Amino acid sequence: LNGRYLIVYKKSPLLEEIKKSGVYNIVKKLDDVVVLEDKIFLKKIYFATALYPFDADSMYRGLIENKSPLTSAYIIGITKMETLKAGKILGVDWGEKAKIKIKVNSRERGFLVISALYYPHWKAKINLVRYGSLSNGVNGIRTKIYRVNGVLMGIFVPAGKSEIEFVYHDRYFYLGLAGFFAGFLSLLFLRKAL
Repeated sequence: LNGRYLIVYKKSPLLEEIKKSGVYNIVKKLDDVVVLEDKIFLKKIYFATALYPFDADSMYRGLIENKSPLTSAYIIGITKMETLKAGKILGVDWGEKAKIKIKVNSRERGFLVISALYYPHWKAKINLVRYGSLSNGVNGIRTKIYRVNGVLMGIFVPAGKSEIEFVYHDRYFYLGLAGFFAGFLSLLFLRKAL
């Protein structure tokens, strides 16, 4: 889906096709292989500046033919095209398996894309970094996660310095776990009763 490097045998007929595509730079030549780097490799987290309503045909033309995946986002849930300024990513903590913390600074409202698969059990919360007692009113408020380019996640980020926290929480897993333990305890109780 999003590999940064490609290793191809020098004798492979694909090598010439790959060179012609203009998408890869040769970064290393070894005895039998060539290592190529994808010029349009998606970063794990980035600001999209051109937002479009999702349509599979337009997305294909925009991302593949125009080679603009680093700046464009085709979003399910918006109805009109929008152009925004890119903010800065100040830090990322991938921490635990089910949690991502991101610090950003955006002069204006922006759109942050996370190159992780969209799944409805992800939740996002924005905390504005305060300057004295000033706040933009979004502290600790959950924000909608949009499906981007059909498979990725993205959120609108308010102007200013923010800390964004993505947490994966599948309540059905916990309900299943509770049911398992209830059944297990019932079995133990019945066994002792007999």
